[in-house]
Amino acid sequence: MGILAHDGEDTFINLPNEPEKALIDLGSTLPSWDLEGTFLADSAIERYQAELASVPLVTETIESLLAMLSTTGTGYAVVRLGKIAEVLGTGKQFLRLATAILAEVARPFQPFRRWPLWKESGTNLNANPGLSTGTGYNAFHMDLVNATRPPDYTTLLCVRTDPLGAGASIVSNAREAVSHLTPSSRALLTDVAYAYGGLYSWPTSARSTSRSRYWTANPTTAGLCGSPPRCSPNPNSMRYTPTRPRS
Repeated sequence: MGILAHDGEDTFINLPNEPEKALIDLGSTLPSWDLEGTFLADSAIERYQAELASVPLVTETIESLLAMLSTTGTGYAVVRLGKIAEVLGTGKQFLRLATAILAEVARPFQPFRRWPLWKESGTNLNANPGLSTGTGYNAFHMDLVNATRPPDYTTLLCVRTDPLGAGASIVSNAREAVSHLTPSSRALLTDVAYAYGGLYSWPTSARSTSRSRYWTANPTTAGLCGSPPRCSPNPNSMRYTPTRPRS
């Protein structure tokens, strides 16, 4: 096969046999990554990019992925790595390879220091069925909605299908939805109206692990901290506006 295969209105990327085999070979030799603060280190990105350069059709693959993620594309994409996972497993080798591919698209970062770069999201039978890790329908939502500077992309890595046939994900193009709003509606939606969720602040010491601060939404169009400053910044990534927990 000499070309990338696409289906589902250009939302899926199916790797041809040659680059797929090259990625499997590469996955067993990629080094672990380093972080600078909460971001993937420049040295790790450079190393991964240099290693990926030898993979056939990698440039075309990344170009296709970026086109799908662009404002003129679908806004989301699915890269099928199932055959690679069957060979490498879904442990460190596979995660390094997935990270290397993502580093070609944007700079991966760790939103919360309490969790690793790849946060495992399992199933909790005792959780609210409609919330994260629950077993029910989780309605349309955006991750990190309470961030003033949300990430450009969110990555979900599916490591196996649900043996009972559940676990399907429904994805929507939020940019396309916003494009249908009037300017006045967009302006209205930038006003803070709701507080959603509680985030964990970074501990002041290695022993400090308690939940100590709650945060509320801050409109993404409000800049960094506004004037006068009204947020408590995280120097490494996003910024939040503190609020007291609601009963």
